[in-house]
Amino acid sequence: MSEFLRKLDYLYDLYIQSREAIALLENYDREKKSYIGPHNEFRNALDHIMRMIEKKDDEISCNEEFKGTESHLLRAGYDAYELICINNRFQKKPQRYALFSK
Repeated sequence: MSEFLRKLDYLYDLYIQSREAIALLENYDREKKSYIGPHNEFRNALDHIMRMIEKKDDEISCNEEFKGTESHLLRAGYDAYELICINNRFQKKPQRYALFSK
């Protein structure tokens, strides 16, 4: 397998992990809000992937686009998990924990 295909394979794994984080966010949120941050990171990652394909014969440029793609895919996952934490913090606690909350 070529180095280029190995990079795409790695990015695919990152995409799956980030997509799962976003799916968890969407299923976890009781209000069923749509969060633009993680989806915007996917859009930015796709732009980098297209430039990576365009520049696949220029190793330096391809590596720069690869790093940009990786950063955006990681950010999409981190944003989703951060939103899960924020939503969890501000949701009303279940009645059975009322004794412990102030």
